[in-house]
Amino acid sequence: MQQTCHLTDPSQPGRDMVITIDDAGKVLSIMDKPDDYRIGDIVIFDGAGPAFEVLSWLIGRFDEDWRNLERKPWHVGFLSKKDECGNWWVSEARGGVGITETPLSAFKEPYLVFRWFDTPPDEAAVAAFINEYRGEKYDAFWGYAFVIIWYFWRWWPFIIDKNWYCWEWLWFFALSFGKPIDNIHKYPLITLLLVKIGYPGYEDD
Repeated sequence: MQQTCHLTDPSQPGRDMVITIDDAGKVLSIMDKPDDYRIGDIVIFDGAGPAFEVLSWLIGRFDEDWRNLERKPWHVGFLSKKDECGNWWVSEARGGVGITETPLSAFKEPYLVFRWFDTPPDEAAVAAFINEYRGEKYDAFWGYAFVIIWYFWRWWPFIIDKNWYCWEWLWFFALSFGKPIDNIHKYPLITLLLVKIGYPGYEDD
């Protein structure tokens, strides 16, 4: 069964959207049918929880566009497969689990789905990619610490490890399948992602 995306209030049914953009970030089309979802589409979930509240407040201190967003996204993943029952699954880096796949229907947070790849990645290749990294740990410390470091000092250390946070996992997936979200030397930030996908109401990183 396809799930309904809630645009504002989780208790109120909303409209499913897949937003197609060009390389300049211009919105080309908005599709409101879950049947339009494709492997590789980016899923962005509204923020929730204490860590989000603190870091969202911090970003808002420096970023007026973020501060004015009615919906503040946070967790991200990508559509990795559609099972035999027609249910979509999301590949994500999740706290306490690491790299995993989760049914889209299991998420409680409202979400939006964005088109990133002009041509969907090969399903078998995506499955192999995920399986190569499945189970690698979630990077809770650096995932949050980098946000603080960047917004206070506009700098981040270069860390190489086998731990992931959700933005970093999405960046690596896009790079691995031929359409990087941005320069590989730029730190993966949720605000930078919003610029690149043309998130409604957000214009500046």
